[in-house]
Amino acid sequence: MIKKKIFMALTLMITCFCSNPVLASASETIVKGYISPTIIDVSAPATVVFSIDPNAEESSQFISPEIVIENHSNAPVKVSIESGASNFIQAESSSWKPSDVLPDEYDWEKLGTKESESYLALGIKAMVGSWRKLTTTEAIYVKEQEVNNKSIVFGELEGHSSVKMALTGNYGLSFSESKQCIYKIIWTFGLAD
Repeated sequence: MIKKKIFMALTLMITCFCSNPVLASASETIVKGYISPTIIDVSAPATVVFSIDPNAEESSQFISPEIVIENHSNAPVKVSIESGASNFIQAESSSWKPSDVLPDEYDWEKLGTKESESYLALGIKAMVGSWRKLTTTEAIYVKEQEVNNKSIVFGELEGHSSVKMALTGNYGLSFSESKQCIYKIIWTFGLAD
């Protein structure tokens, strides 16, 4: 009987070692994601009017409303003017076409009528405020943009927020008649880095 039990135990051991093992079954799941592109929705005024009154007190000679730029997107956006003269320029339809100059080119208060009616230094600058990242508060002038070969990035604007820009100008004080000029700014808005 002992021999029979040993024989059966040995047979069972050999059967376990020699039989094919049972393998667990595996399966895979593919996970796919679809991400929509961000839609940039920014607004800027279509028209901004500035005025120069050489008869007013110095602090109120150049009048211009704030330019409000609003980001209606969820994502932060960058506010810039692309390089090249066509992105901040005097319009062809302007009835008065002064030469665009830089603010340090003339002693503006000493200009006579001929020079006052011939030159204007018009610029735009970012105002300190609720920028996500403010790159520059320096004014960018039309004359600079004529020769600039790089984009001017003013800063980055958070989603669902707004910032303010301002026109600035240097001009003579002697005008023999009313003048009207037209400039255009072409903004570029892109996703912030």
